[in-house]
Amino acid sequence: MPGQFDQGDNPWETPSTRHRAALNGNGTGKSHAIPQRPPGMARIDQPPPMQRVARPKPESPAPKRTRRTFLLIGTGLLICALLACTVSYIAFNYFNSISVGANAAKTANDFLAALSGPHPNYAQAYSYLGPSITLQHSQQDFQTTAANNDRCFGMITNYSEVPNSANTQDTSQSYLYNVTRSKTGSTPYQLRLSMQEDTNANTWKITSYGDSLGPGQPTCK
Repeated sequence: MPGQFDQGDNPWETPSTRHRAALNGNGTGKSHAIPQRPPGMARIDQPPPMQRVARPKPESPAPKRTRRTFLLIGTGLLICALLACTVSYIAFNYFNSISVGANAAKTANDFLAALSGPHPNYAQAYSYLGPSITLQHSQQDFQTTAANNDRCFGMITNYSEVPNSANTQDTSQSYLYNVTRSKTGSTPYQLRLSMQEDTNANTWKITSYGDSLGPGQPTCK
């Protein structure tokens, strides 16, 4: 039977055909297609050099936006400064009022402590009195009055500040005390002490203790 020829006029059973079938590796006689360069494309032996892309320059802020930013920052700083001044003023007045009240209360306590028995110190108590009293009563007059109260009503055995009785008026302070004496039983009487600050000596002085140091005017002899 004569041999058959393929499209290239080569017989199928020629040695060249068998050689190509052995080269394709799978014995099918079909060869793999080899990628071809498109016609007209030049061969490139080396890749083209990379070109650096310049970074975009930052845009300068518009003048209006800059002024607005500065205005907002300045306003914020001004508000912070005002708040700081307000807080400082409130804190100063608060702590100053505490200091003033403490000094005035100490003077009142020291005055009553000097008058308390069993050995009252009338001269020490007189040193806490302000000019509104000392200009009208000498130390001897005050000592006589205090001694008469002790003789008629008994020595001061206890005293305590009435809660929430502190009263502030301008530059003056006053406190109400419950005072107990030995001859009046366990029932205390109330004594209000008013004080004025002596700015020269930086101390507080008693300007009033009512009509009497006792529960009333002493009438005993």
